[in-house]
Amino acid sequence: RDKFGKEDIMLGINSKDGRSHNQLHIHLTGLKGDIRKELDKLANVPTDLNKWNESMYVLGEHAYRIVRVKSLDTNPFNLLQDNVVKKFQDRFQQSMAVVADTKDGGFYLITTQGAPEKGQPQHEPELKVDQGGKKYYGSKAIDDLMYLG
Repeated sequence: RDKFGKEDIMLGINSKDGRSHNQLHIHLTGLKGDIRKELDKLANVPTDLNKWNESMYVLGEHAYRIVRVKSLDTNPFNLLQDNVVKKFQDRFQQSMAVVADTKDGGFYLITTQGAPEKGQPQHEPELKVDQGGKKYYGSKAIDDLMYLG
């Protein structure tokens, strides 16, 4: 595709370990078409932020924590800190994407994390999904969601 509709735009930030240039930056890019289809097919994605930490799904080849919000009135990074990171203080291990929810309106907040580096806290629950006899794990970056065409 050469053009994107607003529902195909993604804002994303990679974890500290997932940055290629060791610089904090926000990606404004397109969402892969196959990822959009998978996202649109997800059922029972919670709107309760208290369930975000355990709301795990597979998109592409990785596991993600996904929650839906009606608006972006509250800073998504604060929501991530308060509802996923909590006691582990592993905020810098988290990668996050914000994508429009085309079914119900609002937005999906999508997070992933790779295995912790030596000396970093292990997040519980571990970001792992068993599906169809295969194990899917989190990633250090949101790059697999991005359309790079």
